[in-house]
Amino acid sequence: MKANAQDINKITNLRELRMKRMLLRSQIKSKEDELKHNYQLIAGKIKSAGKIFSYVKFVKNIFKRKT
Repeated sequence: MKANAQDINKITNLRELRMKRMLLRSQIKSKEDELKHNYQLIAGKIKSAGKIFSYVKFVKNIFKRKT
């Protein structure tokens, strides 16, 4: 069985599509990792802001008691 030019083109196109698919998957994965990292940074900032708010509230209550 001999492969004709049309079959060879189809095989080549499939290989190219697979390569593009792999590339897109890796790009998506890196974007997901970047977003996850950004989310963790934001969550950390919110958590530290909450701690600061709690501390300020605590200090305010101490001053209220003294007056």
